[in-house]
Amino acid sequence: MAERFVSERNLRFMLYQVMEAESLTRYPYYGDHSRETFDLVLDTAMRLARELLKPVLREMDQAPPRLVDGRVMVHPAVRKIMRECGEGGWIAAHAPYELGGQQLPLLITSACRFIFSAANYSAS
Repeated sequence: MAERFVSERNLRFMLYQVMEAESLTRYPYYGDHSRETFDLVLDTAMRLARELLKPVLREMDQAPPRLVDGRVMVHPAVRKIMRECGEGGWIAAHAPYELGGQQLPLLITSACRFIFSAANYSAS
């Protein structure tokens, strides 16, 4: 069984029962979204965290960024992580469609950032 780094059950409880994230879809700006959209985004964030971020946590933690001849050197996995996050639209998922974003509520994108940070704080 994989090591658990975040309680999905508790996160979804907080999002839907406490903070009522689904109610945001009543606003025209978020009208294209639904709980199903939010769940798909959260599921994808969990998959990325499990498959991309968590596996390199220990080695990234043991090899912190360093300054070498005036250049910052980071773990090689950072390139792949940044590429995946950029191509997947994770960097600005909250931005409006017109700017290339997914126009997701900050509540949902913050939950995704929490998932990423929980999986690998060295990469988030």
